[in-house]
Amino acid sequence: MMQYFSITESTDEKIIGMHYPQCAGLLKEYNNDYENPYSLYYFAHQKGKRVNYKPDLSSIKILERTKLTDLISCSLGPGNDIVVSSRLKNIIKESKASQYQIFETILNKKNVKFKYWWIHYIYNLEKVVDYEASRFSHTNDKLSLKAKNIKSHKEYKEFYDKEDTYGLIRATNIVLRHKPLDFFIVGQFNQTHYISKELKDRLVNEGITGLEFLEANDIHFR
Repeated sequence: MMQYFSITESTDEKIIGMHYPQCAGLLKEYNNDYENPYSLYYFAHQKGKRVNYKPDLSSIKILERTKLTDLISCSLGPGNDIVVSSRLKNIIKESKASQYQIFETILNKKNVKFKYWWIHYIYNLEKVVDYEASRFSHTNDKLSLKAKNIKSHKEYKEFYDKEDTYGLIRATNIVLRHKPLDFFIVGQFNQTHYISKELKDRLVNEGITGLEFLEANDIHFR
């Protein structure tokens, strides 16, 4: 049985510098209106979905006392997407992963530009969850029983679309009918960044910076 870990962004000032998140907003001249279909604000509404265009990710600002790491903490754009260095991007591309898209990203530190990469997750694994073997919960007591009784992807979608107004369903144990992966997010009900022990060991051995690991016992493949 494969062992898995979750990854989170580092908050250690010795590693990331004086500012968390490391992304500190956008350059003044950037048009971040929703009406601009290439803006980060518009892109933020495409969480988990494949996009058929290239968003404008050229104007992200980082402050002078922020250090550059391989994983950059960033609260802009679609939640749970990540910003990574070329080094980390190449490792991800060599790994067995769930679906994602990659877009060139520019980090602006004073007058210097740094090329990074935006990993945009596509939630394609929801359909291969073994819903009968997985366990679900909800913060609302009235909805919690219904969540626990979800037995199929169709039932999950109906619950999510019609009853889960604020998207608060969560999975506390997930079984996937899929070949084991090294790098993935499952979907709306569990947005943890999972990696295999093999990938975790490689990241550690190659000195990848900006992330932390926690052993994950709630994800299984069959």
